[in-house]
Amino acid sequence: MIKKIEINNFRGIESLAIQDFGEFNIFVGENSCGKTSILEAISICCGSEEVGSLIKIQNFRHTVVLPSNLTSLFYNFNFLSPIEIAAVVDSQEVQTQIYPMTNDKIFYPQDEIKHTPPSMLEQKTNGLSLVRKYNQEEYTTSFSVQPNGDVQYAERSGSTPPLLAVFLSSDIEQWGLKYFIDIVRKEKKREELVEYLKLFDDRVRDIEAQENSILVNLEGVSKLININFLGEGFKKYTTILALMLVALQWHTRFCVCIDEIENGLHFSSIQKLLTSILKLSKQIDFQFFFTTHSIEFLDISRKILGEKSRVYKVVSTQKGVKTYPYSQDGEAYFTLDRIDPRGKR
Repeated sequence: MIKKIEINNFRGIESLAIQDFGEFNIFVGENSCGKTSILEAISICCGSEEVGSLIKIQNFRHTVVLPSNLTSLFYNFNFLSPIEIAAVVDSQEVQTQIYPMTNDKIFYPQDEIKHTPPSMLEQKTNGLSLVRKYNQEEYTTSFSVQPNGDVQYAERSGSTPPLLAVFLSSDIEQWGLKYFIDIVRKEKKREELVEYLKLFDDRVRDIEAQENSILVNLEGVSKLININFLGEGFKKYTTILALMLVALQWHTRFCVCIDEIENGLHFSSIQKLLTSILKLSKQIDFQFFFTTHSIEFLDISRKILGEKSRVYKVVSTQKGVKTYPYSQDGEAYFTLDRIDPRGKR
């Protein structure tokens, strides 16, 4: 389990440390206060895709990766200092640093600036390198990008963090549901998935992947139905449960980061989702990080998750991004100290 994280020089975060994470962690706050960036930082530090995670988080924000916008990952575009993310997983520290690259070579700006003005260094930047350290070992991966957007990856290091982080953005279409359904079928977990889907919709009889579609068999319907017709909430529920079943089969410890968890979910569906997640979490070591703007989600999570959940309010101040832990215990949560997840004070 991730116990704490430190983030420096990443997106809108100059410096931030958060500790005492629980099994379920919920971030609330205004738009553009840094909630999503915290989830991204966790996935970068402990993700299996290494430097590829930098491409993915840009794509999730509908940003085309080009040499001209690589420095947008750095706080205030300050690529002269590396991005640094460190997480304590159980008793083990995982350190991640991100450096700019030019001509397929890492350059350390503090050294280069002695000979080249920063503006020229930024124009020369055409890639990024991710350096991950843990277990007294160092692993480096990188990518370069052409002016037309073509990306070339260097060979992966093959590093496996002590806990794998997965980031699921607010755009469910980018979650890769078909990939998870294919693995569920190969790992012979489809029947178990169907049983969980019945908790969401008791008409479900089967689910399968065909070419580029996910099809669902519903009782009383003569043809298979494309999952898109069953709504965003059903797709989100299916993806999360499929991912957890795959992790369970692989005996892999997962950290799942979900941005705007409530999107597409009716409050009754949120209850079904959290109940199913909690049930599966008892079988393997899972940890979840959510962002939300929903009061209903906070209420339901308090009732279902109880002491297993932690709530953090994220605030953008003149002194930078800050987080404040909130207790969900007692009547104060529902009265004077009630959190407004939309960020209003």
